[in-house]
Amino acid sequence: MNKRTIIGLAMLLFVITLSGCDSGSAGNAVVNPTSTTGVSIGTPVSSPAASASMPTASSGSGKLTVYAAASLKDSFTKIGKDFKASSGNDIEFNFAGSQQLVTQLQSGAQADLLVTADLPTMLTAITASLVTKDIEQELATNNLVVILPPQNPANIQSLKDLANPGVKIDLAADTVPVGKYAQQALTRLSAESGYGSDFKAKVNANVISREDNVKAVVAKVQLGEADAGIVYSTDAIAAQSGPTANMPVKTITIPANDNPLAVYYIAKLNGASNPIAADVFIKYAIQGAGRDTLASFGFGHPRSMYEP
Repeated sequence: MNKRTIIGLAMLLFVITLSGCDSGSAGNAVVNPTSTTGVSIGTPVSSPAASASMPTASSGSGKLTVYAAASLKDSFTKIGKDFKASSGNDIEFNFAGSQQLVTQLQSGAQADLLVTADLPTMLTAITASLVTKDIEQELATNNLVVILPPQNPANIQSLKDLANPGVKIDLAADTVPVGKYAQQALTRLSAESGYGSDFKAKVNANVISREDNVKAVVAKVQLGEADAGIVYSTDAIAAQSGPTANMPVKTITIPANDNPLAVYYIAKLNGASNPIAADVFIKYAIQGAGRDTLASFGFGHPRSMYEP
């Protein structure tokens, strides 16, 4: 065997050896344990709760601005802290009546997400091209309750007493979701035997103020400036155990048949500055750990027919 042949065989053997090393490394590759979407390797991608409950900064960094209905203040403040701890995203909230939020956005305010306490207000945002049609999703549900100051100066013992002359009632304005729901409840009660067809009119005649958001109604009743108010059940719960627990309220239940279901909607805004993080937050709130947080504050889950 001459020298040239020996050199050729040596080069061929070297190439074969390199090829074998490549095929072996592909079968034993070291994979980054966390994907760029925050789903751990080994976790089925088809499990939305797992991916939504563990967002990471790689899912979208920077500040996230959320415009949310006032009744979500306590629950979303907790969700925001938890989301930041797990994702690294700073969150800035603006809580107000749903109709106020849409008006602010129409006037040029910038945000990434909008959460409303009813569908009509979200549809207003869609009509104004703030939100793309059909991307809104159900976030949670709620219902109504009548609240009274602890001293109950008007001696209100039942729903019927709301129509008594001289009772001072505070409601949210009819343009506010909770105000709309309250009027729906009064309409249904007026159709019930024992209340009288004029029940709604008598209650509205006793209204001394109409507020821009539900938190204002709660405050008026807590301070004794009104004898009764109609609010979300979650706000009554918050008054018993939240930051204002030193000013608790009494409650009167509205029967289920007369109690309209309040449905909250969440959507990413067109022109969001942080769209990736916005998508992750939506999943976190609907399917991830945020869902359990909302439940702990008294909110119901999205209706099953509308769950993602």
